[in-house]
Amino acid sequence: RTEWLRHTVQWAVPFHADDAVHDRQVRRVRAGDVHDAGVPQDEGDDPHTHHQRCDGDGTRYEGEFADGVYNGPGVLTKPDGSRYEGMFNKGVYSGPGILTLPDGTRYEGMFAAGEFNGKGVITYPGGTSYTGDFSNGKFEGPGVLALPDGSRVIATWRNGQRLPK
Repeated sequence: RTEWLRHTVQWAVPFHADDAVHDRQVRRVRAGDVHDAGVPQDEGDDPHTHHQRCDGDGTRYEGEFADGVYNGPGVLTKPDGSRYEGMFNKGVYSGPGILTLPDGTRYEGMFAAGEFNGKGVITYPGGTSYTGDFSNGKFEGPGVLALPDGSRVIATWRNGQRLPK
């Protein structure tokens, strides 16, 4: 069965209710519009729907929503150039993800409550990187700090600070 979902952006996208994969191509999305690429059509269908949204400030999101907030896998791009691709829980980064900041800093690893939490790797623009554990966005526990000159600092960290040996 094929249905046409009409949007305020003055175009329509084919929706194939029986297909597992929906057409997710979006054209001419205006600020504030929401594109539904897979809206449940029948009672009992999955309440998690795939959307693409462009907010008035230039923030763009493509992924799943639940109860009107980002929830599940998605990609969030902000006007400052930062980009997050990964899991969301109730609108915040949660679970595995990749965050790239405008200055080129890149973090790949686990998130909880919007912060780096768990195993991860952060790489800074100058070439320094840290591989190890994080808690509340800071180095925590065992980890390796690799410096641009090739040297490495293997240490235990607490609250972002290296502990003495």
